[in-house]
Amino acid sequence: MRRCVCAKCSIKAPHCASQPTARARACDRSLLDAHAYTLTFHISIKTWLLIIAARNLSLEGLQANAQRLKSYKAKLVVFPRRGGRVQILGQDRPIVRKKPTREFVKISDDMESFKSCDKLRIERMNQHYIGARMKRAAEAEKEGKK
Repeated sequence: MRRCVCAKCSIKAPHCASQPTARARACDRSLLDAHAYTLTFHISIKTWLLIIAARNLSLEGLQANAQRLKSYKAKLVVFPRRGGRVQILGQDRPIVRKKPTREFVKISDDMESFKSCDKLRIERMNQHYIGARMKRAAEAEKEGKK
């Protein structure tokens, strides 16, 4: 067991967290299920967090809330959600991936001597200077007509 280092505990006492807190002790786990169930009817109840945060742990308050919910549920008409349908157990549309086909080719001398970096650099340079080259060609054409 860990030893507590806080000033309020003596050195020999176990850690303060060896017991659950008052908040955790007051938590009624059955309220969690009730809260999830009431959300299906679009109504709200005080959740266990709100009850504990407000420190309203009285039995009368919980019973009043439960009675309110029971009277509401008695008046409520709940229709089944397509009860006759058959549940699909497998995948409806399985994912089918196409396997890529690979083609093996012997490397020729042209392929081996080809420098892709140089080719890309030249093409980028051509794209960069295309406007200036077209302008120069248009000016040369004008002077050639004169």
